[in-house]
Amino acid sequence: MPTPTKSVEVVHEEQVAAPPTSAECQVLAKHIVQVTVSERPADQQISEAEQDHIITAMACDGVTREIYDCAMAASASTAMAACDQRRLSNSTSNSSVAPGGITPPAPR
Repeated sequence: MPTPTKSVEVVHEEQVAAPPTSAECQVLAKHIVQVTVSERPADQQISEAEQDHIITAMACDGVTREIYDCAMAASASTAMAACDQRRLSNSTSNSSVAPGGITPPAPR
């Protein structure tokens, strides 16, 4: 006679990487500004003060670790936009390209 066995259900929990810290958000904002400014024509450059203002005004709401890592590795604004396809498809301007969750400041 076979011995009864208990079935054991194994549940695998996905580990979710922590979102970027506020310090990392500032690093990302600086990277975004540096890349986008480097792509601007000489007659459309902005001052360091304006760049600082933009960096300070950016928020990282909703940025995942995956988006952060992807955007930090990007060397072009189009590559940053590709880090989050939702942001790319909703973008109406190439001058304020940022990964999803990064909120560019309102125009002055």
